[in-house]
Amino acid sequence: MARDNHTYAGGGADRPDGRTYRPDDRRSALAASRRDVLRTIGAGALLGSIGTARVQAAPGDREFVATDGPEFTVGGEPIYFSGTNNFWVTDPYSDRSRIDDVLALCADLDQNLLRTWAFCAGEGGQCLQPEPGVFNEAALQHLDYLVAKAGEHGVRLILSLVNNWDDYGGMAQYIEWADGASEHGDFYVNEACRELYRTHVETLLTRENSITGVEYRNDPAIAMWELANEPRLEDDDTETIDDREAALTEWFADMSGFIKDFDDNHLVTTGLEGFYTRADGPNWMYGDWTGQNFIAHHEIDTIDVCSFHLYPYHWPGMGLAGQLAEDDVVSAVEWIREHAADARETLEKPALLGEFNVNVQEHDLATRNDRLRAWYDALDSQDAGAAAIWQLVLEDTEDHDGFQVYRSESGDILSGYASTIREKSGHSDGTPTADATAPSSLRIGESGDFSGTYSFDPDGSIAAYDWAFDDGATATGERVAHRFAETGSHEAELTVTDDSGATDADIESVSVEGIPEDSFLVEGAGETFHRDTKQCHFASMPASGDVAVTARVADLEPVDPETQAGVMVADDPDAPGALGAATITPGEGSELTRAYDSTVWRERAGDDRTPPIWLRVKRSGSTVSASVSPNGSDWTEIGSGDVDLPDDVHVGLFVSSNAAGELAAARFDEVDWLEDWTATDVGPVSVAGATTAGDGTTDDGDGDEDTTPPTAPGDLTVTETTDSSISLSWDAATDDGGSGLAHYDVSVDGALDQQVPAGTTTATVEALDPGTAYDIGVSAVDGAGNESGTVTVTATTGDGDDEAPTAPADLTATETTSSSVSLSWDASTDSGGSGVEQYVVAVDGETAHTVEADTTSTTVEELDAETTYELGVSAVDAAGNVSDPAVIEVATAEGDDSDEEPPENALVVNDYDGDPAWSSNRNDLGNWCGAGSFANGGGDVEDGALVLEYDNAGWFVEQLNQDVSAHSELVFVVSGASGGEGDHFVVSAGGVRSRFSDVADGSIDTDPKPIAIDMESAGIDATSPGELRLNFWQGGSGSGALRIEEIRLE
Repeated sequence: MARDNHTYAGGGADRPDGRTYRPDDRRSALAASRRDVLRTIGAGALLGSIGTARVQAAPGDREFVATDGPEFTVGGEPIYFSGTNNFWVTDPYSDRSRIDDVLALCADLDQNLLRTWAFCAGEGGQCLQPEPGVFNEAALQHLDYLVAKAGEHGVRLILSLVNNWDDYGGMAQYIEWADGASEHGDFYVNEACRELYRTHVETLLTRENSITGVEYRNDPAIAMWELANEPRLEDDDTETIDDREAALTEWFADMSGFIKDFDDNHLVTTGLEGFYTRADGPNWMYGDWTGQNFIAHHEIDTIDVCSFHLYPYHWPGMGLAGQLAEDDVVSAVEWIREHAADARETLEKPALLGEFNVNVQEHDLATRNDRLRAWYDALDSQDAGAAAIWQLVLEDTEDHDGFQVYRSESGDILSGYASTIREKSGHSDGTPTADATAPSSLRIGESGDFSGTYSFDPDGSIAAYDWAFDDGATATGERVAHRFAETGSHEAELTVTDDSGATDADIESVSVEGIPEDSFLVEGAGETFHRDTKQCHFASMPASGDVAVTARVADLEPVDPETQAGVMVADDPDAPGALGAATITPGEGSELTRAYDSTVWRERAGDDRTPPIWLRVKRSGSTVSASVSPNGSDWTEIGSGDVDLPDDVHVGLFVSSNAAGELAAARFDEVDWLEDWTATDVGPVSVAGATTAGDGTTDDGDGDEDTTPPTAPGDLTVTETTDSSISLSWDAATDDGGSGLAHYDVSVDGALDQQVPAGTTTATVEALDPGTAYDIGVSAVDGAGNESGTVTVTATTGDGDDEAPTAPADLTATETTSSSVSLSWDASTDSGGSGVEQYVVAVDGETAHTVEADTTSTTVEELDAETTYELGVSAVDAAGNVSDPAVIEVATAEGDDSDEEPPENALVVNDYDGDPAWSSNRNDLGNWCGAGSFANGGGDVEDGALVLEYDNAGWFVEQLNQDVSAHSELVFVVSGASGGEGDHFVVSAGGVRSRFSDVADGSIDTDPKPIAIDMESAGIDATSPGELRLNFWQGGSGSGALRIEEIRLE
């Protein structure tokens, strides 16, 4: 949604003049490093899980949300949804506690639906897709957590896949990335844009949740996929598309069909706001200006749910109350009735009111609550299938835009509507509905999560959850854990009883498989080792003297990026004081963990290694060392250090989940040394761990042990060679034996080099000699250890590059100021073969910064005025060879002394001096301030100035919220990186929007100076200025940096 005002004149319409996304105060300086991202080639290369085939597999036959004509159904019974939006839970700077708190709030208010974003492109923090085809694993794991926890709270999700607006990158980022795309309409018709979108969608649909092991397309916690948030193809979005409605129709049909090809479990909706296209339409909502057509776009066979939104007052022509103003053509209640009736009678599909609210900054809370009651009544009377308010938030979330909804203010209205629709859901006789969820498969001894959170009672509440397992065990509770001791097909039956004594039952089947010989399944809870904390599950045996133990971590199912698994030597198995361990964590890779009596030391390799991986811990005297290997043969030492261990110790396997109440699981192979072992929980964990030793069986108890090898990988191809590496890709193997594909073995000249998880079909072999031919082989291995035939390709590394590039030519100073010099030069060439990688820019012989190879200009800054400098530029190739420098002497200009002291009666809005801090979101007036969607996030304060780096995007707000008519001018003390930045943004205040350069009394230079806007001449209402806003995606096309030292009124 774009929730700020639209302005309309002469029947036309401008695009929204602002966005409401604001960085959360809890943002940290998280940045997606190269270690945080996975470069993918389509979805097949995305490492969706940690390790190989999941031991604890997908949940069983949980019922997906389906449709029956205009009704939503679950298990064949009707269900209605009352829910909320909340984009904070997937914000790139959010954390897991925010997810927990929001889902708990939803559950407390009986909200069974949550709509949020499954997109972020080209931005900072934990952004899902920071670069085209690059996905941030940390961000994906954050989304994993939301999907996993939603199921635990009985909340279904609507996941939106791209934003029409520029928040979180939006369609604009795809357009910037795609070749041949330049205007908004290109997102829908440019094939490169479409392919980027498909890659993002396929990545999510086929993503194996790192917590549950379930692919998103198989997870019933997701109610539906939303193609886009408020997709429009407005009249001014394109100069090349004649039939905008038809272009949207084709895009909806293509992309919804694409989803259905991968995922036939989930519903698909459009994300439309519900505008119509009618020849006699009375205004823009019923004309063709947005390109939307509520009827035509929801008639598409692969669209299951009819989406519409509701924002009276912000949509001119829609009346807030039943009494229409002079220019209104429809009331909000009529809008609901019209769309619900069209969905029910014309389209015969469920209606989803995906966003709606009243802004309390423009109206009051009483008006909001009155309208919400009326709208919920209309939804109920029309039997609308689902509604999600914009947006229910935690009480400590600041209402930065007037649309945040708090439990303390409106919670009773939301829970009241939830109670109303619950009476229409489920069995018609008012009895409860049991809906059990269970793993579809487990290993012997593995803890399975059995949940009844999706069960409900239409006319009361569920009083009891009773579980019966076919091995004779019973349990009570909404969520229980159970382990099976025998292989085979098992059943778990849930019986729910409501507060009037009525019951219902649901049965789920679970396939239990064995564990191979010399393998151990270890499950453990607890906080990971740090400082004086040691909590885990430890399976160990006694040992004496010097000892070394090795194990292969075949797969790891974490519940947190800091989950640990590994091999350990310790002084005491129950309460270790001194210990040493070789450890793997999904967030950091391999590490040496060691402790004396209290303090834990963690020496992290930072190598991003993931299972399957071999680990070794060695104790020699008072020294403990840890090593890691991709194949059990070629070892790399992670580190070593002193540990005060006694002669008699315990050695074994351990797992720590980094969550006291949740179990993480790891399967260890090649463990033939662990004999006469005991297992114990170390530290104050709240859920018991377990260790199960393999008995040599790998079947499901029905006599169908897997002895069939997988097929060989297909089409092995060399994709890239360098002087020291060879990159490969291949087509995935298949496994019909039943144990599932586990991993690929990659060999070099017949010797195993590395193992690649089953979901990945690419690899790079490194540390090779230049100019050498190698035979690279790839084979597939299944979960039972059966190996396919090996396919081989011969490739030769590059000959090596020892030739420097040519020096940059025609080095020229293109502009000088008192503090900077701009340079340009002709590109260098490199005949050595490795190619130019970057340019090094030097000032008086000292390196100032580097420039990427495809750029032949730069600006040297922070220079002294009236000073001569020797500026040089050298080219560096990928082999590290450096060219001769190109050098020129340049003198900076005279200093700018044009700054004037402000008059005594000046009113300072913000001087960015740190008091109050920019991060506090408070200005010198005591009002809210903030910024977002800039290249540098929410802006950076440097040396008493706010720096905003922009690339056709960014918003900035300083709330004034007081009568400033005693002043006549709005003054900015500002400078720009290049000068002329006033053409790049729009300034809004007091009901007026204008390009900055059109209303300011001067142009922005590279040195700071005061620039004034005469408020009367600009038409700004000084008695009610509201907020001062700068928007960088509407003022013009441009990128650069703006430095604001002060904003004041004179």
